[in-house]
Amino acid sequence: MSYSILYRSMFVKVSDGLYIPMMEMGDNNVYECSYGRGKARRARSWSNINLNNGQKFFTKGQVLSCLDKWNNDVEEERNKYRNSDDEWCRNAAEKANFGFFDAIAVYGKGGTWGTTFKDVRNIIMGGFDNYITFNDAVTKCGLHISYWEKDNDESMFACQKTFYFKTEDEMFDFINTKFGDKKDYFFVYNSGSANSHYDMAKAVNSFPKLNGKKEKFKLACLCSDNVKRYLVIENGMVGLSDGIDGGSWFNKYKVGDIKISDIAFRIDGIYHVSYIYEHTISSKRA
Repeated sequence: MSYSILYRSMFVKVSDGLYIPMMEMGDNNVYECSYGRGKARRARSWSNINLNNGQKFFTKGQVLSCLDKWNNDVEEERNKYRNSDDEWCRNAAEKANFGFFDAIAVYGKGGTWGTTFKDVRNIIMGGFDNYITFNDAVTKCGLHISYWEKDNDESMFACQKTFYFKTEDEMFDFINTKFGDKKDYFFVYNSGSANSHYDMAKAVNSFPKLNGKKEKFKLACLCSDNVKRYLVIENGMVGLSDGIDGGSWFNKYKVGDIKISDIAFRIDGIYHVSYIYEHTISSKRA
């Protein structure tokens, strides 16, 4: 049976507190070409998830309402199975999870049978925690509109077309002019750019969370003006402190494939970093 897989979420925040619910998704039986280089990887891409008849922009409350309706619809389907004359259906009603009834799975949760409504809700609502600004979505993730259209009246088949924009006004002008009240278009990230941005954002949020497994340290950054400053990561923002007391504590050197030094070197003017450990700072102050 074919089913959809949800991998990750990273929403776009636009004006008036609205969000575009962007997710990395794919089909369980569609694979990328491996060209004989080992096991093929399931194909996946970033686009907006359809939560309500093609609606593209949501408040947080609207997303929650759509999820509640989705769950209610699935429970109605479960009741049909529960009242079926087929023993297999009655068994599925008692043992199968949310994903089975709507042919959807969250990656790593054991396919459709193992995917609960909570799993789906958590990965979708996580997009609010991982949201990016409209500007970052455009400049760093290549946000654009994709749609299908015939080249002319004589064409037998529609072709997939794309529209890139730089501002919200440009985006909304195109949507209103091209589609009006119709919703037969979708938003897309460039996958490579979005993956890199997601991984970096995840690392930035993870580094300040101390796990107690290794000694704490502060990262000293030698800047182009030959002044030593200290890396600061707070609330997903990266910066530098002039004094060591203002520097953030860390005890992880790497999150995924991203090193903490990679975070520092993204700041202009830094050309060397060094680790100053807690016991060294304590001994100097003593």
